[in-house]
Amino acid sequence: MKTIRYSEINESFFEKIDFEYLNSVDEIIKKVRLDGDSALIELSQKFNDGIFNSSNDFIVSENEIELAYKKIDKELLDAMKIAIKNVEEFSIQQLNSIKEFEFKKEDSILAQKIVPLNRVLCY
Repeated sequence: MKTIRYSEINESFFEKIDFEYLNSVDEIIKKVRLDGDSALIELSQKFNDGIFNSSNDFIVSENEIELAYKKIDKELLDAMKIAIKNVEEFSIQQLNSIKEFEFKKEDSILAQKIVPLNRVLCY
């Protein structure tokens, strides 16, 4: 795995993105919004990416995590730790720039509220 530092990113980096599949991504997102976990189960079978029969199968056990740590290449793990640190630092800065607010307009109260998620499943 190659680590790409922000200072190394130039315009050609963004040209490598293949936008042809964005419609497929939109279709997947719509399907998951409509059908929830059953859509994720169906999609995982379609893409041959694990055997999931219920939403409980999405949860990674402590044992599976320990086994993965034993199998992973150290260089890859180090790169992932750097990526996690970078995402966390960015998220903190981003969250600090987004503030909750509320105001009244005529007979309405308009607001923006920050609500963290307890857990997510990313496909």
